[in-house]
Amino acid sequence: MEVLDAASRQLQRHDIRGLSIINHQRGLPPLERENVHTFQQDVLDNADEQGIGLLTTLDLFRLVRNKERWAWPDDTVLPLLYENGRVVAIPKHYERVGVVTHFFEGPGAVIVDVTGSGVAVGDELAFVLPIDYAQERVASIELDDIAVDRANTGDLVGITTTLTKAQARKGVEVYRVRPTD
Repeated sequence: MEVLDAASRQLQRHDIRGLSIINHQRGLPPLERENVHTFQQDVLDNADEQGIGLLTTLDLFRLVRNKERWAWPDDTVLPLLYENGRVVAIPKHYERVGVVTHFFEGPGAVIVDVTGSGVAVGDELAFVLPIDYAQERVASIELDDIAVDRANTGDLVGITTTLTKAQARKGVEVYRVRPTD
């Protein structure tokens, strides 16, 4: 922290922040690593206290790869690099909708437990996969086997998808992609 303070004074800037990018368990392939509870609680507390962000190399890779793939504007990713504590690698224009609870292979549909904001036909959804973020428009929604235009918090709905069963497995987080200017 002293180094950051000195650099801030020398450059006469107050927006200099610390970001620690950790390549933990580097002997293992990225998807075999512990990627949920990467940091011990005392490390998280210290980073939050000192104003330092914590990011894994896999998180950084996912953000850069998908920023390029989906042409996300800089302001959807850049603010993440200025956060304190554990940085969650979800771009700022993603709004949580819910989580996949089931996949139906025949019709190519997922069951989504809507726990966040609602979802409507025509919305663009993002599915958080192990490496990539898959984005696609909502073509149809079913609630209790009835086609609807919108689902709200608390609904358990079927949404058509082009994802495979391997991609749209139980527990995959679902976000609405808000338009960016």
